[in-house]
Amino acid sequence: MLDKCLNPECSEPFLYLHVGRLFRFERQPHSNINAPEPAAVLGRNSWEFFWLCENCASRYTLLMQPDGTIEMVARPTKKTVAPRPQKKRKSA
Repeated sequence: MLDKCLNPECSEPFLYLHVGRLFRFERQPHSNINAPEPAAVLGRNSWEFFWLCENCASRYTLLMQPDGTIEMVARPTKKTVAPRPQKKRKSA
């Protein structure tokens, strides 16, 4: 159950779906029959949800690593593109 922002440095409580950003990651079924997740025992994929508050979501995003761990990474900064200099026209 979601109770607060995933960022360990943030204590913003999860209250509404429309505030912040909700992430959904698919977990592959485990081959271990003794796995604690019911979906893994049944051989189905399961979904896991994580939430970043609005402030953290503007600065971070979440990625699932190949080993299945969730990593919070800084969002790329938006680069402003300088306008191209206009070519000088040759006079006739």
